[in-house]
Amino acid sequence: MIVPSLRQGFTEAARHYRITLILYLANLAAAAFLAAPMAILIDNTLGRSASGLELASSFRFEAIVDFLSANRAALLVHYQTLAFGALLYAILTALLTGGAIDTLRSPPRAPFLPRFLGGCGRFAFRYLRIIPYLGVALASVYWINRGLNRLIVLVFDQSDHEVAAFWAMRGKQGLILALLLLLAAVFDLARILTAFENRTHMVGALLTSAGFVARHSGSILAIYAVLLALGLGLFAPYVLAGHAILPPGSIVLLVAFQQLLMLLRHFLRVAGFASLMARYRGATGAPAPETGEVSGTPAPAGAVAGMIALLALPALAVSAPPAEAAGPAAASRPWSPRVAAYDIEASLDPERRLVRGRETIEYRNATGALMRDLQFHLYPNAFSNTHSAYMRGMPWSDEAGRRRVERLAREQSWGSMKVSAVRLAGGADLTAQAAIDDTVMSLPLPSPVGPGESVRVEVEWETILPRTFHRMGRWGDHFDVMQWFPKLAVFSDTGWKIYPFSRYSEFFADFGTYKVTLTTPRVYVVEATGVPDAPREGPGGTRTVTYRAEDVHDFAWIADRNALVERQTYAGGPYASSPVEIIYVHQPYRRRMAPMILGAVKQGLRYYGDRLMPYPYPRIVVDDLPMGLGGGMEYPMLFTTSMAWFLPRFYTAPQEVTLHELGHQFWYGIVATNEFEEPWLDEGINTYVTRRVMEQEYPPRPGRTADGLAAYVASRVLDEGLELNLGRLRLDLDQLIGFHTTPFRPVEGGLLGYPVGPFALDLPGMGDGGFLGSKEAYASVSRDDPIVAPSWGFRPGSYTDTVYSKTDVALETIGRVIGTEALDGALREYVRRFQFTHPSSGDFFQVLRDAAARARPGLDLRPYIDQLFYGSGTLDFGVDSLRSREAAGPRGLLPAARAGEGPIDRRAGPAAGGPKTHETEVIVTRAGDVVLPVDLVVRFENGEEVRETWDARATWKRFTYERGARAERATIDPRGVYALDLDRNNNSLTLDSHEGAVAPLALHWLFWVQNTLHLASSLF
Repeated sequence: MIVPSLRQGFTEAARHYRITLILYLANLAAAAFLAAPMAILIDNTLGRSASGLELASSFRFEAIVDFLSANRAALLVHYQTLAFGALLYAILTALLTGGAIDTLRSPPRAPFLPRFLGGCGRFAFRYLRIIPYLGVALASVYWINRGLNRLIVLVFDQSDHEVAAFWAMRGKQGLILALLLLLAAVFDLARILTAFENRTHMVGALLTSAGFVARHSGSILAIYAVLLALGLGLFAPYVLAGHAILPPGSIVLLVAFQQLLMLLRHFLRVAGFASLMARYRGATGAPAPETGEVSGTPAPAGAVAGMIALLALPALAVSAPPAEAAGPAAASRPWSPRVAAYDIEASLDPERRLVRGRETIEYRNATGALMRDLQFHLYPNAFSNTHSAYMRGMPWSDEAGRRRVERLAREQSWGSMKVSAVRLAGGADLTAQAAIDDTVMSLPLPSPVGPGESVRVEVEWETILPRTFHRMGRWGDHFDVMQWFPKLAVFSDTGWKIYPFSRYSEFFADFGTYKVTLTTPRVYVVEATGVPDAPREGPGGTRTVTYRAEDVHDFAWIADRNALVERQTYAGGPYASSPVEIIYVHQPYRRRMAPMILGAVKQGLRYYGDRLMPYPYPRIVVDDLPMGLGGGMEYPMLFTTSMAWFLPRFYTAPQEVTLHELGHQFWYGIVATNEFEEPWLDEGINTYVTRRVMEQEYPPRPGRTADGLAAYVASRVLDEGLELNLGRLRLDLDQLIGFHTTPFRPVEGGLLGYPVGPFALDLPGMGDGGFLGSKEAYASVSRDDPIVAPSWGFRPGSYTDTVYSKTDVALETIGRVIGTEALDGALREYVRRFQFTHPSSGDFFQVLRDAAARARPGLDLRPYIDQLFYGSGTLDFGVDSLRSREAAGPRGLLPAARAGEGPIDRRAGPAAGGPKTHETEVIVTRAGDVVLPVDLVVRFENGEEVRETWDARATWKRFTYERGARAERATIDPRGVYALDLDRNNNSLTLDSHEGAVAPLALHWLFWVQNTLHLASSLF
């Protein structure tokens, strides 16, 4: 019955083609009305901007990003208006459905328009009464979706079940989609029954409809699935023809293609009603409508040809134990001061999530002050209760973090550290004197330790690992044992550098040596900071291995029962004489990611080795966390990363995360700045260099604007969902289907919890996504905080975007001011001068000023540093006005040159036939707070250019010119020096508008609005 029902449905829809036309025209009119404000905004922003003109030929990603950032407030109003408009349109189409269904059941010879309008009126009230029932049904689907999510969490809450959980989630999404299709059939059939049987009570129609759909669920689901597939398949030829075949300037053909697609989508909607009618008639014997043809009014040949093309569309669319490390021995002489020496013995009890250990620490007072006590970090206590400094520091807006805390409380899977004993080596027991406050332990010493002297202390402790929570913990059979031992803080001339562990603070410790002996069950794969010796088998099925690391300031390790290990030795380029062993620890189902991750590590090692300094250690461990837990985090000689294995190859986030965490081996591991007090020196510089590596490995490729917009929108929908913002109420399609939610990641968003944004796409036109991702993030917090601020001093929610993204854009600006090679030289000198020393912001800026003085003698970089790094002002230059007119001689009464003479009456213009001159006025503005010199270029129609330099001390300046031609355009900051400029679209102004260049943007928006309305109406 499936094929005959569909055949009859398409036949009836073609016969009553005017229904399709009415639905399409209603959609087009509503979409045009709702899209008009955006079209005006696009024209006002880009209609006379050089950015808009360039979009006519190729995709300018920055123009889109700046447009969205600069018009954020207006866009929010547009989106909310669209949401309410879509809701009203859905109600309107519910009324039109009455006319559509009534007309479908009538013979073609019946007068169409009276029949259609009569059906709209007769069934309007009944159809509107369906809406509350529909709301209840959709709410039920939402709660079913949430319930299934929780069930999957309970069933697959183990690391070795990630693949099973993934497919269970996919199956759940398919089930929810099938349920939605059946629900659509129930409500469609209920409306049909009101017309067939003149039902007046909607509850009865719904019950009859639900019973019929339940009895014939297989065939009805197949019908709706085919119609859905055809509707989605329409976009394949649109992308192929509309984007790849049509020339960039073919606006007429583009809009024609878009409207043909929308016409076909509405035809499918009508065919769906007709197919369901045919299925109902075939199963119940309900009388068929009278048939017959009206002379002179056949279905148009174009409609029949369109249906044939539509039916042809589907044919177009189609566990290994750890091995002993290779590599050179440690350097013969220390690279670092080696202030601390740790000798640790620890064992893992997987069942109890317990690490039991004892350590001997020798700490040397490398300052000129007396050291009267010892201060330890006890990081696991951050996860011991809801009132730790870490938990209290979580932003109230961090809903995902709050859910994770609730889970810790519900399962009682907190983490903690118990210090059992503290004593001086071979001396007094100081346990009773040790005072613990949150994540800090203070230990008074019996006698002070003078400059150059050392103290040895022994500590015994137990660490209970929490369920994986921000860098450490246990998930199933995977253990991230990080920040896991009592670790001494840094002692300076002013005292101990120690703070409670907060949400955004990372780590700071002294360089030294580590000898760590780890005992675990032999079935676990173990990897760690340092170089291991040969493993030793122990009693009770255990295995012991000792790791040694020198000139590092921390020690981390992992243990996993299921992991596989991939090893490669990199001996190319700067590592020819000192090879580096790369160890990739991963889950079995991520085998295919090994070449990608290992290749990214080699790319990073080569880049740093050639441009900054070679990686000095013999090995580097990459821990690919299961289930995306904890994200990326860095430790000496080991870092974690985690990305979905199912993402397409052109999505480069796995490589970017790998390169970013590898980069921390230098800024965090070797330069080792104080991340408590100056996090930007590590995270921000690392973000900038990581982006540079990515741009080298994935250079930008030009792309068409249509392609770039399609990729941008698709990725944003995947990342953020498709939602209607109705103020306090948000209707999100993902709330019903749940493709954002995942049971094994503590976050929501993206595709199954993994971010799928537009800034990591290696597609034509998208190659500058890394920089633009930073710029968009910086724009959202541009006025909140300066870059140079302590980790605890940022406005809630602005830490990441300021420390990472704003620093990236600020350094890009500095690089454009002094030259990229000069900035590279400054970074190289900074690493050479301060490796293994804990430098400060002042040290970095001094190196930067020295490099700028060499590259551009006479340039004072201090104003740039003061405003970009120490200030929180914004930067936004613009061309506010550009006007040209033909010049004329003076007219009126001109004052006489001498006393006693009367004024000269000047009425005539320039002499006939003389050369024409034009007056041009340019007004430039500084909308931001940053005051720095900027260039201005005015180009005239005869090719002449005038260059100016404006000091930007005033908020605006007027420039005037007299030339033989009109001005063509004016551009401020023509070389794009100021990467921090919040809106480069207003940096240029053309004399004449170019609506033809920005028309495709407005047409694409109209098309997206049409599809949004169509989707909204389909839910009704």
